[in-house]
Amino acid sequence: MKQTNPPGPLDRIPPQVLDSEQAVLGALILAGNVGLEAALEALGAAEELLAAGDFYRTEHRLIYAAIQDIVGEAETPDLLAVAEALEAAGSLEQVQGKPYLLACLHAAATPTAAYVRQHARRIWETAAKRRIIDLSGQLIGAAYNGRTVEELAEEAQTFGAALQPRGQIPQGISAAELIRKRLSPPKWAVSRLFPAGMTLLAGSPKLGKSWIALQAGIAIASGGKALGKIDVEQGDVLYLALEDTEWRLQGRLQLLLNDSPAPEALDLHLSWPAMNDGGTGAIDAWLKLRPRARLVIIDTLGKFRGMPDPKEAVYYSDTDASSKIKRIADRHGVSVVVIHHTNKRKVEDIFESVSGSHGLGGAADGTVVLQRKRMDDIAILHVTGRDVQEDQLGLKWEDHVGWYYTGDAKDLLRTEAEKKVLAAFRSVGGGSLRAGEVASKLNQSVNTARVQLHRMRDKGILVSRDGLWTPANPTFADTLPAEGTSKHTPEIGNAGS
Repeated sequence: MKQTNPPGPLDRIPPQVLDSEQAVLGALILAGNVGLEAALEALGAAEELLAAGDFYRTEHRLIYAAIQDIVGEAETPDLLAVAEALEAAGSLEQVQGKPYLLACLHAAATPTAAYVRQHARRIWETAAKRRIIDLSGQLIGAAYNGRTVEELAEEAQTFGAALQPRGQIPQGISAAELIRKRLSPPKWAVSRLFPAGMTLLAGSPKLGKSWIALQAGIAIASGGKALGKIDVEQGDVLYLALEDTEWRLQGRLQLLLNDSPAPEALDLHLSWPAMNDGGTGAIDAWLKLRPRARLVIIDTLGKFRGMPDPKEAVYYSDTDASSKIKRIADRHGVSVVVIHHTNKRKVEDIFESVSGSHGLGGAADGTVVLQRKRMDDIAILHVTGRDVQEDQLGLKWEDHVGWYYTGDAKDLLRTEAEKKVLAAFRSVGGGSLRAGEVASKLNQSVNTARVQLHRMRDKGILVSRDGLWTPANPTFADTLPAEGTSKHTPEIGNAGS
């Protein structure tokens, strides 16, 4: 006797309850005949559970959406109003005209909210089953395409959303409960720059982004100072240098270490699986083996993500990429810095220059944009984020140190005249001076010095009281570059990002 296998999912008709779909639509039209208040109550009961996409038949989706639009305009969705709305949208023929609306009307027993809710529940259950079938197919395909167990488990969590009724209220917390909670402050890999979570580090090609990331990695792996000045906590670091060669990376390490021993806690990889080919799962596995990890660097996003699906909208593709990386960072409580590029558009807000859609930065916890003129030895890091105070950090290149944090970017961008005045104050330890004393130190007339002092006061650089002038930032002497530092950066343009 020949054995036959049971039909698979593709051989079966998807779950559906067309009688309930007609009953709900008919009840809503009946309610429209009663009046606006009845229509609002009936539609409210339906919308507790149903969106237009939950209906199996396209005709039913169109009718439901038309009823929602009519009630949204504070009109009653009676038979004539629904027919007119569908005709105006060019959909009346698609729903088989007024006779089909009458068939729905006759399928309903009553316009009450309880009746609508009863049939809406049946529609929602079958819609949820269809979503589960669809998600299962996607999960099976992902398993065959080499996804890791961790990635499959993460994708399987979307089943929960498919089983969540629209009308069910998610668990929340009262303001009183939240205010009583003792919460740990946010963690930082590098204070003011890289918080726990995902951070985009963007800038034009060949301006020094990779140097900044590598310096942070060396500092954390060795327990030193990031950017020459910011204390960091020691921990393991994973650096995916996906655009580098061993020769180039060795040269950078030799320059930055300056004969100091290379840290064992800095793990370097020149190749790594792409994000959708097990790359995020591999990072997750690396972090599980290193509970003391503090930083992961992905250099660059384009190399790690690979080519996005051309059929997918750019915004959703960018959001998906950022969200997958952020979930790993949040799961392990580490900072993941993703190096990315800026575009060439002229923008008023520098963060608008980050390449890609708003979905990329919107899912990130922080965004850092490097701004620098080519062949210049100073740069600015523009910082913003969810739990990150908007900031502008000044950087200066120093031989055998790399990028050195100088403090507030405003101190770095002073005019030559302003720098000379500030140098006069630095010579007395940042204390107060009179206009005549400044003039004497700068070998100027008192009137010339006084004009410059007033200009700097108007810009907020200096403050004056009783004839004495003082720097507005009392710590400026500690943050300005030391005398005699290097005037030129190395060939960053030939060394990568």
